[in-house]
Amino acid sequence: MKRLWGIEWTSGASAEAIQEYDWIDRADMITVTDCSRLVSKLKEEKHTLIEDVHELLQTDLSVLYGTFTDYGFTSEAGRHYFLSEMILSFRLTSGDPLQKQMCRLQTEEHLIAENDSVLFTDADNFELMKKMADSYGVCIEFGPRQTE
Repeated sequence: MKRLWGIEWTSGASAEAIQEYDWIDRADMITVTDCSRLVSKLKEEKHTLIEDVHELLQTDLSVLYGTFTDYGFTSEAGRHYFLSEMILSFRLTSGDPLQKQMCRLQTEEHLIAENDSVLFTDADNFELMKKMADSYGVCIEFGPRQTE
């Protein structure tokens, strides 16, 4: 998973203003960069053209659920980005295989996306996921909290 920034441009931003910088990726009016200096520079020089700056998390996803677009976007290059403050990543790490499978099924209704064994849910679901894992006797490991 990579940590990046998404610059959300206002509808008044011209294509020239946006294209004068090197971008990793883009989607509609959001451009993606890995350079914190560029973000700072843009906030100073182009603040009237910037709607918002989002911290992003880019990862390869194998499954997208219906709510994915509430928490992120897919770029023109087909990469998937989350608005990092909105999501929580976790793994079900150990426990009885049947109980682990049952726990996984119960968490599914709260999932946004998944890749391999990493599952993604709303950041507010921390306690809920912990309680589900506890109720099945399954160990759960959370990724770094995005607010830390």
